[in-house]
Amino acid sequence: FIAVIGLGGTIAKKYARKAGTRELDIESPAAERILARCPVSIPIQVYSLLRLDSLDMDNGHRQQVYDACMKCPAHRILLEHGTDTAKKTAEKLDLGGLESKTIVIYGGSVPEQFRNSDGDFHFGSALTAVQILPPGVYISMHGIVGHHSQIYKDQETGMFKKLNVKPKTPVIQESEKPYWLIELKPGC
Repeated sequence: FIAVIGLGGTIAKKYARKAGTRELDIESPAAERILARCPVSIPIQVYSLLRLDSLDMDNGHRQQVYDACMKCPAHRILLEHGTDTAKKTAEKLDLGGLESKTIVIYGGSVPEQFRNSDGDFHFGSALTAVQILPPGVYISMHGIVGHHSQIYKDQETGMFKKLNVKPKTPVIQESEKPYWLIELKPGC
């Protein structure tokens, strides 16, 4: 089975139910609600370990995450994590002892309960990644997946990126278009 361990983060936030406030509280793991909307055909068990914004996580919390991953009977683990310090947690998990496990960290820039959230996409990408990657600690966000040592969060854009990889949009000249694209006609 695949284990999902909820740690909190923006993806799991919701508006507080207190009148006259705009505060966001951290709820149960977003993975529970995503799986209720989008059932999958593989066994998944969702656990809630922490309910923290990742900026509030300290080394003691990261040790709790490490211990939970060590004790978890699953060899494929998703960590639902806040985006700001996901890399710090990944580094902690990669210090040794978890070499037989594939761990993929994902999160969201917008709470999962909001219509424009990226949470469902990040969860789905991470779920696929954890099934096909070899043991190690990875981050999966914004359409990229990679070993945590090759991923960083761009502080200007808030997007996760791979080191030394500059995304570029290819411009395809008419003469370079694949035959199947040239032959498509409207209304096909």
